[in-house]
Amino acid sequence: MKQTRNPGISEFILKPLTIKDLPQAFQEVMYGGA
Repeated sequence: MKQTRNPGISEFILKPLTIKDLPQAFQEVMYGGA
């Protein structure tokens, strides 16, 4: 899979330890993926 489609989700998966960035990542995915 290419990371150019959703860079937000890629970073979110690559850095799952950033729990405080969870909502932000989901927002980016929703705005960028919707």
